[in-house]
Amino acid sequence: MDKIDIPFLLVAFGGVAAFLIIGLFGLFNWWMKNEYVRVHRAQEMEARLLDRLDEEARTHKGEIKELDARMDAMQATIAKVSAILESLPNLASELKEIRREIGQSHAALAGFRGEFNGVKERFDALDHALRNKGLNT
Repeated sequence: MDKIDIPFLLVAFGGVAAFLIIGLFGLFNWWMKNEYVRVHRAQEMEARLLDRLDEEARTHKGEIKELDARMDAMQATIAKVSAILESLPNLASELKEIRREIGQSHAALAGFRGEFNGVKERFDALDHALRNKGLNT
């Protein structure tokens, strides 16, 4: 090798090495840009999903409150029905007592009606007697 070839080879290998280094740097830069874009898109998608989840959570929170209110109303109704069902045996005995009292009232009313009819008959007889007496005099 001549002395002229060595600097030429050094420049040639240096140029190739520089080209490779610049190429690798460009490839790394391209990869980093794509990675940044991919990560940025993933973050945007994550933010949209979180916003959507927050909105659905607010919607479901309202629905849950409404369902809780309905469930409380249903439990109150069930408590009322349970109280009614528990009082049915007492109501049956009270109904028997009321029927017995109504029967006694009917008997008392029949007796009063008989007395009233007797008084009415006496009043009619007295009225008839007075009219006859008034007509005869």
